Amino acid sequence: MKLIGLSILCVGVGIAAAFGARNTDEVQDRAQTSLLAGSGDESAKAKLETLAPPDPPGQRLSDWFALSGIGFLAGLGLIVTGGLVTRKAIKADLENESSSEGEKPLDFGEAIANLKIQVEKMVAEMQPHLEDWPGEEEFEKQKTLLEDLQLEGLEPLLQTGPRLQALYGMAGFASVFGPLSGGERLMNRAWSALVDRHWTEATNSLAGAAENLKNAHDEITRLSSERAA
Repeated sequence: MKLIGLSILCVGVGIAAAFGARNTDEVQDRAQTSLLAGSGDESAKAKLETLAPPDPPGQRLSDWFALSGIGFLAGLGLIVTGGLVTRKAIKADLENESSSEGEKPLDFGEAIANLKIQVEKMVAEMQPHLEDWPGEEEFEKQKTLLEDLQLEGLEPLLQTGPRLQALYGMAGFASVFGPLSGGERLMNRAWSALVDRHWTEATNSLAGAAENLKNAHDEITRLSSERAA
């Protein structure tokens, strides 16, 4: 089905491009004459002076549409149809996809909720040390924990972007990945702060990341509910 959709899309692009590039005889003649005159052809220069002034843009558009409009619209129709068929096929593939071990694909809502809980747990562990600056071991411990979360919790979420977009569309994708990207930036900022030994900045950044992750989770929950309705 996906291959059929892509084929329809390609045919539509070709037809729309072919008809869209067509010009009326008058426009083609004037363009050809102007090109020859520009290259120094004296007879073309003389002919150009005798040609009537170009029609206004609206008239030229009407003339072009009378010549090529139906074919151009047919091409656009095929483009839309091919796109819809392809997207439907991709959605079906993603809904039925499974790993080689037969496991279900990543549950985005569950994964992001788990990541939020882990980040909040880090914040809770770090906040008591805002007054009494921790030692090197604590900095290294939290940095290692954060690296594990980024690799094992955040990275798989970021890789689901195409799947999320296919399932919920561009608007749904943006509503989830907007706050998720904000959380990613703040987690990276927290890691840099831990490397630079700025405990307060690291704690505040992780707290902001947890808030962003909560917003992303709220959005995916809303989208899932709307899709199930």
